[in-house]
Amino acid sequence: MICIIGVNEIATAAAITCFHSGQRVWLYSRNGDMPLRYQVTFAEAIHQDVKTVENVTASLLPPELLSEQSGTQAERLAAATRFLWQDRKLPLLYQIDFETAREALQPEIIIDTEPGDPVSRIDQAALVIGLHPGHRAGEHCHLSIAGELNYHLGRICLPGNELPSPAADKHFFNDPFAYCQTPLEGLWVALKSPGEEVRYQEALGKVNDIEIRSPYDGQIWGICHSGRFMPARSSVAQIYQGPASDAYRDLGFREKAIARAMLEAVLCYKQ
Repeated sequence: MICIIGVNEIATAAAITCFHSGQRVWLYSRNGDMPLRYQVTFAEAIHQDVKTVENVTASLLPPELLSEQSGTQAERLAAATRFLWQDRKLPLLYQIDFETAREALQPEIIIDTEPGDPVSRIDQAALVIGLHPGHRAGEHCHLSIAGELNYHLGRICLPGNELPSPAADKHFFNDPFAYCQTPLEGLWVALKSPGEEVRYQEALGKVNDIEIRSPYDGQIWGICHSGRFMPARSSVAQIYQGPASDAYRDLGFREKAIARAMLEAVLCYKQ
């Protein structure tokens, strides 16, 4: 059984890849953050109960099963998870303490894709996989997968075999994306949708009725959901600066490369 921490693009790609290989997978979201490219992630299941990406469906645990009076909380969590697996869906656990979920479901493998401080610990599963450089092999996890956009992308990093820090490695691929930030905090209202083209100084949305304009020409691949409170200097839109296409509907090569490396590590462990 595999627990994937996160509902971002990498977590979604990893969940789909592991699911297609026949693994039992469940997802865990720590804070319900909605990524900019929400349309290609399982994050929307937090607000819509279910979300389908590339013909794989993730679902919140059925509340009627969690509210049953019989059994302990751990038994109800396990029963609700099994119910969704039998329906060929990926269970998504949210607003549940991670340690409670882990003890109830006992995952053999944990894949932590959350940026920042790791949610998991190296002693919480037989194999803990992290994302380099934020998660260090041997300290936060048993191994990590290189996630930087360079020639090491998708490389499996073992303890004692760490890659150069991003500051020391100058051989990065050109990132075709630019990010628009809001200079002030407030309630965000989007005026554009993913896939739309945008021009320099065209309004992307509003914060407290003040227009936030694009500093770039390009195609919107990701934009914040309306109704979110945005801190100052947070990203509200991801803009692709190449030719417009339908590729915004799909997970990118970076996420898929990382997901394939994660599956490789899982299969090597299970041999």
